[in-house]
Amino acid sequence: MWFSVAKEKMTPDWPVLLGGFLSRTERHTGVFSDIYVKTLFLDDGSEQVLFVVLDLCMIDNIFVARIKNRIIKKYGLVEANILIHTTHIHSGPLTHMTHRISEYKRADTQKWMEHLEAKIMACVDKCMSSKEPGSIEIGNGETYIGVNRRVVTKSGVIFGANYQAPIDRNLFVLKILNQDSKIKVILFNCACHPVEMGSSLLLSSDYPGMACNEIEKKIPGSIAIFMQGACGEINNAITARDSKHDTGVIESKNTIVIGRVLANDVFNVIQRKMKKIKLSIRCKLDVLELPLGENKIESIRELLESTMVNIRNYATWMIDRYESGLIESGCRLYAGLIRLSDDVNLAVLEGEVCNGIGVNIKKVLLGNNTMVLGYSNGYIGYIPTSEIVRQGGYEARSLWMLFGYTAEFSEDIEKTILEYYRRI
Repeated sequence: MWFSVAKEKMTPDWPVLLGGFLSRTERHTGVFSDIYVKTLFLDDGSEQVLFVVLDLCMIDNIFVARIKNRIIKKYGLVEANILIHTTHIHSGPLTHMTHRISEYKRADTQKWMEHLEAKIMACVDKCMSSKEPGSIEIGNGETYIGVNRRVVTKSGVIFGANYQAPIDRNLFVLKILNQDSKIKVILFNCACHPVEMGSSLLLSSDYPGMACNEIEKKIPGSIAIFMQGACGEINNAITARDSKHDTGVIESKNTIVIGRVLANDVFNVIQRKMKKIKLSIRCKLDVLELPLGENKIESIRELLESTMVNIRNYATWMIDRYESGLIESGCRLYAGLIRLSDDVNLAVLEGEVCNGIGVNIKKVLLGNNTMVLGYSNGYIGYIPTSEIVRQGGYEARSLWMLFGYTAEFSEDIEKTILEYYRRI
């Protein structure tokens, strides 16, 4: 096999708006830790795949298509063999160009997006300029940095720390060595929201960046790449106290602690004997039509009475779309599969895939040698389990509250996704 890897710092040197929390309206005031684009290219001799990993909260599929088209035109890859993924940090620049962004935000964000595109292509060019022979090893462990944040009460679902709810604690680690047996790449995957910086105005790569920094310090000459899992309802566990999850308060010291804990968990896997695999790449990317449930237009009309102007504007936009007949009966989702060998799979989906769906995809694809990657090739909001749809709460409501639909997902959503992965 052949590989190449690169990283490029993309921290802006001017104040930008931050994504992740709608409550923030001011530009960032400082940098807690730099953010990067990282690229990894793999070639098995007949098939190739390129990973582009961004320290950002989310990017929409229009921007993804633009970047992929540039890469395809320049390097001859095909769409399914390019994965553009975000780590879902909540303390990076705002990137999601939706109707909810006011004109001043749109102009501000456009400057950042042009900077981002240039940095991505510079990193891709660096990665594609040279490749070397190597080998791949994989291993599995566990991490306890996350906790289920949904607490079901008599009055509804609230944010909290639900220690009783089962979650996927699998930590998948992939190691690439060069011909001299030196570790050049550590790619690792688990599921946990990076929200530790809260609504701070400091720009940060949050715990994923901290973990990568720790790994690269301990393995000089390597590049560490974190890829986010099915973390829809999973938040950081370290700051959970008295059934409350302190995601609204900056706890920068905990960002460092969580990063170090995760890095240590990765080292525990590396220090054990890992399994060598023969690279054999196969890629598939499709568009699924996810079913929607009961129409929520009357609830949207109630938002016209909100005291917040952005919510009233959103409700007006939604009602105009509904009355013009522009509302769709289903929701389109990019989903696919990247096989690195007969038993190593990457299930890739747009949006915030909830943990239960990730667990069930792994069961369908047979085992812990599957990475379930949300936030891939675009963003459409939360992808809830059937149980979450029944229970309600933020993850169930976000589709119609934030992303231009007048309904929540149907309970059949999970069945639709799992049937897709059974077929492929």
